[in-house]
Amino acid sequence: MSSNKGVSQLIFVFWPRRRLRILTDEEARLIEHFRTLSEADRVAMRYLTSAFKEVSRF
Repeated sequence: MSSNKGVSQLIFVFWPRRRLRILTDEEARLIEHFRTLSEADRVAMRYLTSAFKEVSRF
């Protein structure tokens, strides 16, 4: 990882137990990509990830 971190790499994620952690490089990259999507595509991604959570066995 380069010493030059993007803003999304410094974002902390809240978990149900209120623990904080720094995003991985892959998570930061996905957030940056998500931000470039149109609003309609963002809504579609939210529905898709919600559907994945509902059918996931984990």
